[in-house]
Amino acid sequence: MTLTGCLVRFDPDTMQPRAEVEAPPVYETHTVGQTFVAARPNLRAIEVVWQPPADDTGPVILHLRSDPASTADLARVEINTDGQPVARWRFPPIPDSQGRRFYLLIEAPQARADHPLRLHAVTRDVYTPGSAYADGLPWPGDLTFRAFYDYDLAMLLGDLATGLGDVWLFLPAAALFWAPGFLLLQCWPAARRRFDGCWEQVALALGLSLAAIPFLLLWITQLGGALCAPTARVLFGGCGVVAVVVAGARLRYPVTHHAPRFTFHASRFTLHASRLAPHISRVLPMALVLAVGLVARLLAVRDLALPAWVDSVHHVLVARIIAESGRVPVSYEPYVAVPDATYHYGFQASVAGFAWLSGKALPQAMLLVGQVFNLAAALQVYLLARWLTRRRWAAFFSALIVALLSTMPAYYVSWGRYTQLSGLLILPVVSILSIEAAGRRDRRAAALGVLALAGLILTHYRVFAFYVCFIAVWWLVELARYPRAWRARLRELGWYAVVGLLALAVLMPWVLGVAAGLWLRAFAYWGGKPSAALWDFSWHYVNSGFDRYMLVVGLLGAVVALVERRRFSAVLLLWMGALFVITNPSLLGLPGEGLTNNVAMLITWFMPLAIWCGFLGDELLRNWLAVLKGRWRTLCYLLTATGLVALSIAGVRRQITIVNPDCVLGTQADVEALAWIEGHTPPGSRFLINAKPWQGSTYVGTDGGYWIAPLTQRPTTTPPALYPLGDRDDVLHVKEFDQRVDELVADPAGLWALLREEGVDHVYVGTLGGPLDPEALRADPGFRLLYGGGRVHIFEVVQR
Repeated sequence: MTLTGCLVRFDPDTMQPRAEVEAPPVYETHTVGQTFVAARPNLRAIEVVWQPPADDTGPVILHLRSDPASTADLARVEINTDGQPVARWRFPPIPDSQGRRFYLLIEAPQARADHPLRLHAVTRDVYTPGSAYADGLPWPGDLTFRAFYDYDLAMLLGDLATGLGDVWLFLPAAALFWAPGFLLLQCWPAARRRFDGCWEQVALALGLSLAAIPFLLLWITQLGGALCAPTARVLFGGCGVVAVVVAGARLRYPVTHHAPRFTFHASRFTLHASRLAPHISRVLPMALVLAVGLVARLLAVRDLALPAWVDSVHHVLVARIIAESGRVPVSYEPYVAVPDATYHYGFQASVAGFAWLSGKALPQAMLLVGQVFNLAAALQVYLLARWLTRRRWAAFFSALIVALLSTMPAYYVSWGRYTQLSGLLILPVVSILSIEAAGRRDRRAAALGVLALAGLILTHYRVFAFYVCFIAVWWLVELARYPRAWRARLRELGWYAVVGLLALAVLMPWVLGVAAGLWLRAFAYWGGKPSAALWDFSWHYVNSGFDRYMLVVGLLGAVVALVERRRFSAVLLLWMGALFVITNPSLLGLPGEGLTNNVAMLITWFMPLAIWCGFLGDELLRNWLAVLKGRWRTLCYLLTATGLVALSIAGVRRQITIVNPDCVLGTQADVEALAWIEGHTPPGSRFLINAKPWQGSTYVGTDGGYWIAPLTQRPTTTPPALYPLGDRDDVLHVKEFDQRVDELVADPAGLWALLREEGVDHVYVGTLGGPLDPEALRADPGFRLLYGGGRVHIFEVVQR
């Protein structure tokens, strides 16, 4: 950022995202405007949403002023519509904007009355710090807008200084996510010879740790025990200490010449530099990539008061149940009316464990763990690429792409898609262990494979299906390569079957409940579902921004690898094809539509694409170096390094601003209101919250009220999105109730009667709003305002 200047970031506390109607038309002398209060310094840009005009309306002018009565422009910017639905005006940053009131005025003097400019808005006061204007007069509602600010070097240095105070969090993270897997890896001595690189060992340890956490929690629960913060600190802290001692011993007695040799004396400690230099050359480049990637991942969430989007809410809910009980959830009550817990819980167990060890609140723990896992995807791709291609620099290039350039998995933060991400972190490890066990008849690898597969099943069911596809494709490719060795292939098939069956056997207490409560019902539903193949297929997930170049280069790398008869390319291509088939089986006339979806498939493609890109980069570099000598080789290295740095700078800028503003549900004002609820309302209070339909008939919250259930333990009329796992009548009741609320939002008296009938005694209208109109509720005698802090309104339903 020092080299590339400031970054323009959206301000989640200064926006009104709802777009339900059109504001008065803008043309000739007719204007619209909006007052707002900037929540951060360096106000830099304003964005609005409009109906793309059919004809050219001429320049659209933004005037930024101090108030509607002022005629002095603080900024004046002209842009053209260009047929786009979103317009953003950029102007010089205003350093002292924090806490100041502004007025944005929009005009289009060349637009005509028959083809005006129509901005999106709402007809109620959702953004309470400001209001909309039409032709200079107050208009009942708010424009749809977002504010952006400059994230400059001073802010970066301040964040880095603050982050230094949290460096200690590396210790609980290492104790939880590295130490258990590292110790398990010592049970497989062959791993030190077959995976002699430092980062390969770390990746294997990470995958095994993530698998071991939910597996350990399951069997502690089955044996009648429970974890808590003190016992977790002793258990994992002890693992961390032992792992450090063992790692030190491994450095003292290296197996290969790659590791540095330490010599201990009574009075001094020396390190042989001749052994250290090659080791550093293998460790340092990847360490730099991971360090820069971690900073970018953490800066991406600096403005989030709560994790983004719908999935995050029920992830925190499950993590809270685990943290409070110290056991695997058997029910989601009292948070959600689901008596039988069947949702995978691996990631949530990791979050609860980190909260135990660090003392962080669950939402913040989830953001930290999720972003660390997000970066760790680069490490796991490094492992998979190194194992598939047997080339270290191909693996490095692949990891760099995932860490700093690719949209996925960085964009997972916008969706809270951390459970699938956790499964993808285990996927390379369990695949490698299974194949090594089958190919070499290695019982120790098989034992670790059983553990890893069990942990994968507990972490994400869909990624388990991805694993089955990968193993099947690998086996078929091996059979095609060596058709005369079909007996060996059959023996390998037996090993795969044993690993799978043993994994299911050690999970039997969990599998029986999930099979009865979820899988059988789901398979019945999937089998009878009509064809909907490709309904959610969108190339946008793999060809936007840098990804379009990644797609082209990756496919080119796949072709080059196939021409060179590289086995891994055929495996990856067939694996992608297998994922497409299980996602869209109706294209082949098969049942099972809905087992997974195209979005889940597409956002996994970053793994094979990055590996192909890394292979092609390594292939080009090898060929160049083969024909260059002396200074030209040095120049080639310099040009390669310069190109990687330039790409990384561009990628990091995009990674830092990866969060989608539309996916933000809660702000700092909501966090403060939720704390007020916990301290000022009875535990049994039931809240009406803003809601909307999502993915068919499921309803979800639209603002910070959606966080009431997991953070305050008060029930809400729209529960977290686990409620479809409950009784069908309860699921239908939620849908019907929310539909009735939508019909009654303009009728406070009718809404009051419905709430009294349903036993709802509070109403929450959050910062980002929804269908509920706080002004209409305030004017009705059946609703008494209890809390009006910031942009949040909390009402009590009282006698009329």
